[in-house]
Amino acid sequence: MTTSLLGLGLAVLIVWLIRRDDLYIRHALFWLFVAVLAAVLGLWPGSIDWMGDLVGIRYSPALILLCAVLVLFVKTLHADVVNTRLEMELRHLKQSVALLEAERAGLRVGAQDGVVQESGQGLSADDASNDTPKASGSA
Repeated sequence: MTTSLLGLGLAVLIVWLIRRDDLYIRHALFWLFVAVLAAVLGLWPGSIDWMGDLVGIRYSPALILLCAVLVLFVKTLHADVVNTRLEMELRHLKQSVALLEAERAGLRVGAQDGVVQESGQGLSADDASNDTPKASGSA
């Protein structure tokens, strides 16, 4: 009964965290599965003994501990893979921002020196103003 109440309490906590946007839905699905499994195993404790007999483990609670360790190991490995991917994306974003800032700083320096950058050619401000077409017509 205690395990069932803990499982239900965990499920309520997970739903509350989802509603507050503190837990991403992908992660919440895993934890909701764990909570429901705990509640079911708490309601039918004989199922733990049945699964232990099925796989050949004489002390059934050891099966639960073994499964918990394996699941947490896989969950930790997955979290490390996701964390590595995010760090790589962050590094690429930082490099892109640095390149854009360097390009913007170069354009700003060129503008201060009176050089207008057009299609890769540097023209002085006087040359750029002389290249504008003049309106024809009678005045």
